[in-house]
Amino acid sequence: MMPRTLRVPILVSALASLPLTGCTDQQEGLLVRRAPMWATNDVDGVTVGSCAVDPANTVTLVHGTLDVDYGTPYTVPLEVANNMLNVDSESSPNGINDGEIRLSEAEVSLDLPQAPDVIDGIGAQDGALVEFTVPLQSISIEPGDSQGILLDIVPAATTQALASALGGQLAGGGEARLIATIRLRGYRAVSGGKRNEVEAREFEFPIDLCSGCLLDCTPCGGTCADGAVVGGVCGNAQDFSVYPASCAGDTGG
Repeated sequence: MMPRTLRVPILVSALASLPLTGCTDQQEGLLVRRAPMWATNDVDGVTVGSCAVDPANTVTLVHGTLDVDYGTPYTVPLEVANNMLNVDSESSPNGINDGEIRLSEAEVSLDLPQAPDVIDGIGAQDGALVEFTVPLQSISIEPGDSQGILLDIVPAATTQALASALGGQLAGGGEARLIATIRLRGYRAVSGGKRNEVEAREFEFPIDLCSGCLLDCTPCGGTCADGAVVGGVCGNAQDFSVYPASCAGDTGG
């Protein structure tokens, strides 16, 4: 069986080849550079996205796709760079590299420009579904280095609320574009054991919402069984096709 066609738009990026430079503006010290493209594996002729982020991948994920029918989160891969000047640890009063940044949290807000009333309605029910803070693993990034992280920017509960609110709009192949605005925060260790917070400028990532667009029944001869699906990325119905765990008429024998 031939591998399936990827559904994700990609773009060859020259950003990875640009040198990092020091900057006095704290918002330039920590930078979300881009969303690297997912790596893929071929499993029995089916293309499956790998739940890993590689900052060295020069191909960029331009936008995501989330099939709301399955109520899963959306996870984005990010390349995060430390753009601070390198400070020699031997000359630092606290004996460490003052240019090192440790990640702490991400602030995420969601918007639906085509239907702002939908987001307003979901937010009125529960504000945490459209604006929230995600604690991050305290990864340390040295000056001039970058690190790949995975971040859930659409919670499962938000996907389910969007599916309910946009059911009619997404039926029959319709789409809506969700914009996730992400702001990362970290801190530097400075003299006296104090922490100096560093905040990245906003990074916007668009996600196309659809209903049933990622389900591929080809392995079942075009007839899927109801129930569980496999594939996607990070266990989510996003970016790559999902396939039925079983086909109609399967007896399990």
